[in-house]
Amino acid sequence: MNPKSTVKNSIVLGLALFAMFFGAGNLIFPPAIGIEGGQDWFTGFIAYFVADVGLALFSVIAMLRADGQLDKVIGSVGRVPATVLNVAIIACIGPLLAIPRTAATTYEMGSAALFGSELHPLALPLFSLLFFALVLLFSLKPGTVVSNIGRVLTPLLVATLAALIIAGIVNPGAAAGPATAGNLIQEGVLNGYQTMDVIAALIFSIIVVQTVKDFGAASRASMAKSVGLACGVSALMLFAVYGGLAYLGATTGQLWAQEYAAGTVNQAALLTNISQAVLGGTGSLFLAAAVFFACFTTAVGLVTTCSEYFHQLLGERVDYPLIAAAICGVSLLLCNVGLSQIIQISAPILMVVYPVALFLTVASLAQRKPGRERLACKLGALAALLVSLCSVLAGSFGVEALAFVDLLPLGNLGFAWLLPTLVAAALGALVDFARSR
Repeated sequence: MNPKSTVKNSIVLGLALFAMFFGAGNLIFPPAIGIEGGQDWFTGFIAYFVADVGLALFSVIAMLRADGQLDKVIGSVGRVPATVLNVAIIACIGPLLAIPRTAATTYEMGSAALFGSELHPLALPLFSLLFFALVLLFSLKPGTVVSNIGRVLTPLLVATLAALIIAGIVNPGAAAGPATAGNLIQEGVLNGYQTMDVIAALIFSIIVVQTVKDFGAASRASMAKSVGLACGVSALMLFAVYGGLAYLGATTGQLWAQEYAAGTVNQAALLTNISQAVLGGTGSLFLAAAVFFACFTTAVGLVTTCSEYFHQLLGERVDYPLIAAAICGVSLLLCNVGLSQIIQISAPILMVVYPVALFLTVASLAQRKPGRERLACKLGALAALLVSLCSVLAGSFGVEALAFVDLLPLGNLGFAWLLPTLVAAALGALVDFARSR
């Protein structure tokens, strides 16, 4: 490939990757970290950035080593369990949860910022119909998705975010106050973990690796170079945007510090208030635009990659456009359930699936050839699944008999699964080693 063309294409890919990662959840977490960190906001921000972007990059690297095939990253637990887990991951991050949430979030945050909470009952159905019609239009040709997002949608997203951040830096509404969080690093890590971008990165990497191949990268070295540059561009942009939003929370956000601490102002309302304080009457318009572009680019990326996965899973017997239309249709129906209901349903499912996916992603990086069945991976994944399931049943459904999981190391931080998973994987690794001798 022409070196100049390689760099140019990788930059476009990096811009697209930034936009696909940057959803509405990523928009509201940094200001909350800033308001809790106050004068020490940068400490919490760095912890958040590492836990979010750092872990996500593990997924990209793992998928690159697996030639963009999710089956190879998850396949070390065996073919049937891997397929079941892959479908569960795709469903969670796709049509059943994450995709409808992009439209619901855009509607609730955007419409509330512009028109208030009182809207016609048909407003959400009409909005979601238009939203997913546009998403489908941008998703019909997977080969053009990266170009459309990187060259068209990302500049619009960056422009709206830049207007908000620059205005807040030039003329902050308040000075940064003292930190209110007891442990800023802990808070940052937990918020970064809760974005669950590791799963999103696994899905997005399907199209990332395929796009690099379409660019003409034939060898693993050239693919690694292109993906590495794209990840670097994406990471730098996320660092700048996350940092800017955290700074707004640390400064202008202090105007609502008491209300935020009391719980009367949540993360979404905090961002709305900050945008209005920084940009005045146009703040609501800029926030609505930022939320729309953030959610829309994420939705396009998810619909495309989920459709590609099911297209391959079904042996290409069902046309890609039909699968994309079906995913948009299911997402349209679920979107009208409402954002709070979607979050209520999605949180327990994601909290069960996420630790397993995270463990297998990291484990695949330790394997010389990803995809081979290994007892270490099977036992580790099983431990992560069982402990996470117990945690969800105890925490979300009130099964008191399973509350003992909170007594496990790091259980109070949401990582009760970590130590049992490592122990189970270590035992499995010993057996694998003994069998290989």
